[in-house]
Amino acid sequence: MTLDKFTKNNLTFEIHQATAENREQINQLMHETATWLKNAGSTQWNDILEGTDVHQIGERIHQNEVFLLTQGKETAGTMIVRKTPSSWDNNLWGEKAKETAYYVHRLMISRTYKGMELANKMLQFAEKQAALKGVPYLRLDTLATNVALNRLYSQTFTFLFSKDGYALYEKKVEPLK
Repeated sequence: MTLDKFTKNNLTFEIHQATAENREQINQLMHETATWLKNAGSTQWNDILEGTDVHQIGERIHQNEVFLLTQGKETAGTMIVRKTPSSWDNNLWGEKAKETAYYVHRLMISRTYKGMELANKMLQFAEKQAALKGVPYLRLDTLATNVALNRLYSQTFTFLFSKDGYALYEKKVEPLK
């Protein structure tokens, strides 16, 4: 079922709830993204290249927390929108993790679609999901040294603080009535 649909550069994109049948597509995109990050000199997502997934994508799919961005039959992107903080989030966010919030993880866009601002579209979708459920905050983190992602996130999120080498961002979400 399509949850959102938009057109960009004369291409139609759809956002769907990921299912177990999408697992291989998501794994492939995660591996491609992790390889690209490594080739760019980043250690972010090295767990994927080592054969582990600290964000447990299979469990997240089962919990209906993974969303798939498609263009036709191609996987253009995906992300996790956690409804509760993970142990990772609890460690980074500390006392703030006790507040109701959604946490975005593993936001990735296929290199085929780079430069189309699809990550922004995915984040807008995540914000809408939070607004529909009355969740007051959308949160995410990235390596503090990742200049591109820090630039992207600071466009629409508020930088709150750094911890353990990660920059933490939050967006106040207004509920939809």
